[in-house]
Amino acid sequence: MAVPRAGTKGEGVVRERKKGKGRRRERGGGGGEEEGRDGGLKQGSGVGPRKLLTSSHAGRQSDHLLKGSTGETFVPPRRYPDWVAGGGRVERFDVGKGGGGVARERAHKVSRAREPVVMTSSGVVRALTTKWTFGYLSRTIRGAGEEVENGALAAAGDEEDVEVLCSMDGANRFVRLDRGKNVYGSFYHVREPETIGLGDVTTFGEFVDCAKKWKQKHVHARVPLMRRKDASGEDAAGLQEHYRRIMSPETMPELTPICGSPLRRDLMGSVDWSWMISYLGAQNFGSIRDVHLHCGTRNSLHHCKYENIDRLLVQVRGRTRVLLLDPSLAFEGLYPYPVHHPYDGYSMVDFEAEEDANKSLWPLFGENVRGKECILEPGEVLYVPQYFFLHRQDLDEEVVALDVSVSQGKRTRHRAAIPLQISRLLEERVSELESIRDAHHWLSVIAHGEESEWIDTSTVKGHSRIKFVESVYEEVEENLGKGQVPAFLKAMVEGRLMPTPWLNKKEFREPLYLLDKPFTLEDTRTELEKKYPEFFRNKLKGEGWQVPESRSTVPIPGYNMPANADYRTYSPSQSK
Repeated sequence: MAVPRAGTKGEGVVRERKKGKGRRRERGGGGGEEEGRDGGLKQGSGVGPRKLLTSSHAGRQSDHLLKGSTGETFVPPRRYPDWVAGGGRVERFDVGKGGGGVARERAHKVSRAREPVVMTSSGVVRALTTKWTFGYLSRTIRGAGEEVENGALAAAGDEEDVEVLCSMDGANRFVRLDRGKNVYGSFYHVREPETIGLGDVTTFGEFVDCAKKWKQKHVHARVPLMRRKDASGEDAAGLQEHYRRIMSPETMPELTPICGSPLRRDLMGSVDWSWMISYLGAQNFGSIRDVHLHCGTRNSLHHCKYENIDRLLVQVRGRTRVLLLDPSLAFEGLYPYPVHHPYDGYSMVDFEAEEDANKSLWPLFGENVRGKECILEPGEVLYVPQYFFLHRQDLDEEVVALDVSVSQGKRTRHRAAIPLQISRLLEERVSELESIRDAHHWLSVIAHGEESEWIDTSTVKGHSRIKFVESVYEEVEENLGKGQVPAFLKAMVEGRLMPTPWLNKKEFREPLYLLDKPFTLEDTRTELEKKYPEFFRNKLKGEGWQVPESRSTVPIPGYNMPANADYRTYSPSQSK
């Protein structure tokens, strides 16, 4: 035991060191943090760094989530229940020089099994991770009416415009609506979409202004950078051949006119296409179909959706939390929207809704749905197999990612995706024969074996229906096995192919209805805004509303009349 020296008045008593405890290493007079063996930071007795605002499960993730951050430590919490990520983590492999050939081969093996995989250190966009900021892109992406190349102007309203989506209700959630299917009076008509397209925002610079200034509304930009042109006739046959061929420099899609000269140089000179071609060739994929740029902001949510094509998500800037769900869960808890619905491809389940509400509407969701998640850091590549449901959440103030769609080539289809493919085919057929409104009825009739009660075989219409029933049995049994028709069709129509009234629950006024009840809006103006309306106008502009310019009806020299005119005798007709 240590004994205090004589004459130590005012210096305190030397206490025995506790056994098994090391001496804390303090810096700067504080005892705030201690460096751990894994390179992370352990909390000391002092004031440490700001806590991650994540759920308890997310908080147990390793500190690598903070690498590549744009100067922020705040990580938004999951926008889905923790148990949904019960499938574990998406496998991650270092495919660079540091990982060695073994890691690359293991990543290829997972991809060949049609499972999602994260590939790090590929270097495919290494030169762009710090270069492609919102400010830089706003100077290199051209919109409608802006000069693109050789003095030409970008055409307005074509398919190669900057597409800006706006979340109107402050939820910061984006659900892209198919306007071609959202016909007024149709069975699945959505009167007030959750996310709308901003037709007035045609340039990337305007998108950046909205993203930085708007408080109540949120925006997301989708920019087509490369696209293979559609063809018809003989050219269509050549296009299909390109899709089947192994990826090569000759099968690269064309750059869109929206790309300015600096962006063209970046895409052709700074993206490592040789790595991309090597990966796609090793996997027997065909050529690249198109490349889109996705730009979002912190906590933006892109709701659970599947695509019928394989994709590579290349993270360029910021981080994104990704949840991947197997296509076998489509009719076991995800309840995808019907083919003819404007939200075709999305899951009908609201992952952020109360558990009791989801349990009553979608009972299989809580029982069966479990997925894998990952955090994409700048420079990483995620392979998303076709028909996998993807749920994305942006985590930083500026998030930039490349979405590369590739054709199937010589690869066979994923067996777990077969039910989803068959369901789309059957929905199309029954809707052509009957109607979209009657699709649920006739598929239910076949599922319960009640064809003889509903079909009159003595009529031409009845003969067509019998042929359709035979095609249903043939298609399902050939792909899923004998005796699978009833179970498959029951799962396919359960909770689906019905109207979606919850999408139209907002206040909606139909001017043609005489019984439409009037309603009043609450006056939220302050006394100052009532006295001086210009303050209220500025507040509305700051919230993203389109406010018409105010014009004074009182003649004011130099403002709305010539400066040398006499306001007592001036008439607006004199200026014409």
